[in-house]
Amino acid sequence: MAGFDPMLLDIVDDSLKIIAVVREGVAPIQHVYLSENTGSFNMGMRLDGQLFNGDKIYSLTIVGVRGQFYKQELSNLFGSCIGEFNITVVDQTQQRHSFPHFEKGDNQDIDISTPLTSAQPYTIKGVRRLKPQPIIVGFDPVMIDYGDSAFKIKAIVRAGLAGIKYVTLKTSSGGFPLAMDKEQELANGDVMYSTVFTFQRGKFPVGALRDLFGTNYEGEFIVEVIDNAGQRHAFPTLEGCDCPEQ
Repeated sequence: MAGFDPMLLDIVDDSLKIIAVVREGVAPIQHVYLSENTGSFNMGMRLDGQLFNGDKIYSLTIVGVRGQFYKQELSNLFGSCIGEFNITVVDQTQQRHSFPHFEKGDNQDIDISTPLTSAQPYTIKGVRRLKPQPIIVGFDPVMIDYGDSAFKIKAIVRAGLAGIKYVTLKTSSGGFPLAMDKEQELANGDVMYSTVFTFQRGKFPVGALRDLFGTNYEGEFIVEVIDNAGQRHAFPTLEGCDCPEQ
């Protein structure tokens, strides 16, 4: 999972965070980094803590953005196109995986009931706006095995001044809507939502799908959050606005 904190950038904001949720495999994580997919940009991310299930939160703070995105909506920042970004995780055995790649292959479950390493709980409270924000979105698991027939789409959501009414996964054109249900409140007050997608074994091609979130292509997805006041925002759109901190 990955995203931005905040997703709504006020005109006076001078920084934002890129955030990734990372799960260990058979070896501890060595490093996590953000890169532009042509290789022109590469920056390491730091460990900020862990969630209730042991997944780790990594972040990178980008400084000097004041006014840069005002009145812009950037909806295609993660993916395979020129100018888009990936977040890559490398473990101590040099195995790696990159967000937003959704990969099918020989990815059998590993019988490890507890995390390999531990960190302090993730309690960092991000910026709250008037509107709701879908902060982080992704798949669980993001690497599926030949024998799998289901996976979850997850979203970490931050309420604005009104409570959350609906969280929905759908295509950028509005089709294929799937309701996402509240799963758990996190230690920092954000809330995890999820929905289960089931499929016939063999439906997905072997290899990686690299452009599943955004608005570039007809088949890409968004996660839309609507609150009880009718205000809405959709991942993965990073928006510059007149939206002071609440």
